[in-house]
Amino acid sequence: MTCFFEPAVEPADTTAQTVYHYSLAAAADPSVVPRALGLLAKRGLLPLSLHAETRTRAGEPDRLTLEMSAIGLDAMAADHIAACMRLIVGVDTVLWHADEWAG
Repeated sequence: MTCFFEPAVEPADTTAQTVYHYSLAAAADPSVVPRALGLLAKRGLLPLSLHAETRTRAGEPDRLTLEMSAIGLDAMAADHIAACMRLIVGVDTVLWHADEWAG
């Protein structure tokens, strides 16, 4: 699977759109956040929301949790982004789901 540039998707009418939520669990590596955001940026999109948190526990490696939401995608592109996120070095888990959003 390749995760190269795809043409930007024009956002649809903002009165009712699908918002895609992503949640990543990864090693606390500084490169994870820009790599995940880059998958949206390549499509000309900004996240609706973004939250990153690191956790440190004694005797365990530091962990990163990244949550972000985006609109302007279709289901196929959203699934492709999730698959590409799973290929990012250090990422262990990627979960995603869709909700309707009435802007």
